Amino acid sequence: MWAMKFINDILVKLPFVEPIQLLYRNPTSLLLILLLLLMCVSPWLLDWLLIEFYGQKPLEKDTLNRYSKEAVRVLQRYCQQRGWQIPKLRVLPIAAPIAFTYGHLSRKARIVVSQGLLEQLAEDEIATIYASQLGHIAHKDCTIMSLVLLVTIPVYLLYQQIAKWSDEASQVWRTVFGVLASIIYGFWCLFVGTALWLSQVRLYYSDRVGAEVTGNPNGLVRALLKIAIGITDDVQQQEHTSWQLESLNIVMPVGYKQSLCLGTIAPYTTFESFLMWDCFNPYRWWFVINNTHPLMGDRLKRLCRIARHWHIAPELYLESQQPFSIKRQSFLLQIAPFLGIPLGIVCAVLIWVVWQTAFALKLLNLKWIYDDWRYVIGCMVIGFSIGILLRMNSFFPDIKPTTVQTDEHLPELLTNPTALPIDSVGVRLVGKLLGRQGISNYFGQDLILQSPTGLIKLHQASWFGKSLKAQDLIGRQVTVTGWLRRGATPWIDIQTLQTQSGKTAPSFHPICSVALAVALEVWGAYILLTG
Repeated sequence: MWAMKFINDILVKLPFVEPIQLLYRNPTSLLLILLLLLMCVSPWLLDWLLIEFYGQKPLEKDTLNRYSKEAVRVLQRYCQQRGWQIPKLRVLPIAAPIAFTYGHLSRKARIVVSQGLLEQLAEDEIATIYASQLGHIAHKDCTIMSLVLLVTIPVYLLYQQIAKWSDEASQVWRTVFGVLASIIYGFWCLFVGTALWLSQVRLYYSDRVGAEVTGNPNGLVRALLKIAIGITDDVQQQEHTSWQLESLNIVMPVGYKQSLCLGTIAPYTTFESFLMWDCFNPYRWWFVINNTHPLMGDRLKRLCRIARHWHIAPELYLESQQPFSIKRQSFLLQIAPFLGIPLGIVCAVLIWVVWQTAFALKLLNLKWIYDDWRYVIGCMVIGFSIGILLRMNSFFPDIKPTTVQTDEHLPELLTNPTALPIDSVGVRLVGKLLGRQGISNYFGQDLILQSPTGLIKLHQASWFGKSLKAQDLIGRQVTVTGWLRRGATPWIDIQTLQTQSGKTAPSFHPICSVALAVALEVWGAYILLTG
């Protein structure tokens, strides 16, 4: 609706043209009808997209039987019990182990796996993955996820194509295409974000079906861990996150971001130690809200409980002998910007009472401003900005050479179950910088450090006009100095990236945070003073 209004506002100001009356109408009904039609034809449209752009091919039962006889038996038995036709089987020529299901009815469903999954998982593990995909069909969540894929894949392909054009264009057009590609990528993220809640919840149900149908919860535990390891192996081999992994991430059994540390931590510590944060940190649910996948530790803990209930020795021991306690002040400081929003509303109510009283006593007449309740938005924005400033020193403390942590301490830092992102740890790690080249990584959305102790996600806050950016150092050995944060997905906020030759690419997280806070303060004050 904003875009339609924006187009008509431009047409009104231009000579010799008239605004389009159709764009003044509410598009909700038309959009709902369009989405319903797309949902009905999603199996066939997705067939075309996946064949044309991903190389999808049919997977014959005989071929699947060579990899996992048990998977074929599970499909036949489960579908026979429910009176279904066996879903159409597909395979993608991708080395990373992935699996997903699409289609709106059981007889129209397709189960897709990658060649990497068939080659890297054992026979019983493949069977548990197929059983979990049957769970998506049984609970009908694949109907909605098919629509999500049908909307998001074309947008992602458009972003990828524009990024490719910009890499081949001149400098002027490169900037224009870069901004356009980034805007389209932002829309893709928004469209994916509409399905975050469903993409998390549905995996708990599919895990349970996978365990019940096969009677092998431990096999599913091993399968999920092997998928995480296989994804990280693919990222390390390609030295970036492939576009297939990112575009299909919303429907994969394991997210590629949560795989980075999990898939490489095994040589240095146990899975149980690393997953303790997922299972027992009392504030962990706050940090998974914007994730496409639920906490891996929580999923595996539930599967292990099923195993114990069936008197089977669990694959992992995810239990704690004592509860973990975290200072409430640390968590409140972590969410200070969001606490500023309700406090802003309280302040807005107090302001309204004061001005109404002053107007009634004929002391001051600003009632014409505060009769418009939009000033509440100004108070909320100011509260949010104050929260950003309050946590600034704790979020970005000085990194001192005497306290900075190095590679050998990384496993210990990642296995601390009481850590919060606000508990900033200064680190200096050496490794190879991985990520996509060119405009497809315009804002550093795919920056990964391959250190001797594993992979970890990097967050960059670049400053326009700087000659050297983190993207320019991809593929080189670098020293990363920054703040390690332990959340649902561990990451490092970069302070500086330095090459072996001494070149330095700075990042400006504290400055950008202050700039954001000041901009919000000004905007909130403007709304507050003008109504």
